[in-house]
Amino acid sequence: MAEITSLHDAVAGLVHDGDTVALEGFTHLIPYAAGHEILRQNLRHLTLVRMTPDVLYDQMIGVGAADRLVFSWGGNPGVGSLHRFREAVEDGWPSAAGTPVPAEMLARWVFATLARALRRLGPTSSTSTSNTVRFSPSRVS
Repeated sequence: MAEITSLHDAVAGLVHDGDTVALEGFTHLIPYAAGHEILRQNLRHLTLVRMTPDVLYDQMIGVGAADRLVFSWGGNPGVGSLHRFREAVEDGWPSAAGTPVPAEMLARWVFATLARALRRLGPTSSTSTSNTVRFSPSRVS
């Protein structure tokens, strides 16, 4: 059952040293508060996962919270090069966080994870038993 809690307590209870973390969102939906709470709690040895990293992940790399990076591309079109990411890869500072995993590898990992999660949900209806096809805009004449 869902529980309403403070962000501090949620991070303290759910994120631990050595965990894999994916903080997803785009532009105004980037979860800065959650990322900064992870940093305030001084969590370390994290594996950071994200399709395209942003300034938040660059900050997490810069303080040494990340040991491993799983990114599809090492930059951000909105903010340019991620400087702490580049230093981590090229110079091993503040830690040798590693190089990004190629996009196709990340996609395989994401789809495999989703498939495992969906299996836990049990049988689901297919499009043949739903109204998706009947109300599809391409079928409207």
